[in-house]
Amino acid sequence: MWYVEGEYHFAKFFIKDYDRFGDLVENKYMELNSHSSISISKYEKELERYNKIIDDKKEKDKMNYFDLAEEEIKSILRI
Repeated sequence: MWYVEGEYHFAKFFIKDYDRFGDLVENKYMELNSHSSISISKYEKELERYNKIIDDKKEKDKMNYFDLAEEEIKSILRI
């Protein structure tokens, strides 16, 4: 959609070209283009890790397997 593309260019202009929000430029987890092939593969890997954790938890507890601990979330996001 055209407006998503426009929002991307506006963010790029402000962050990179206009030299604003420098802390975002230095953030290795921040990607301006969420539709890039790199992002998609990253999200697919996160989803695989999430599904593995949920499947393992579901075997142990049929009722509360969606409750994630902080360490589980960090392992999914690789933080």
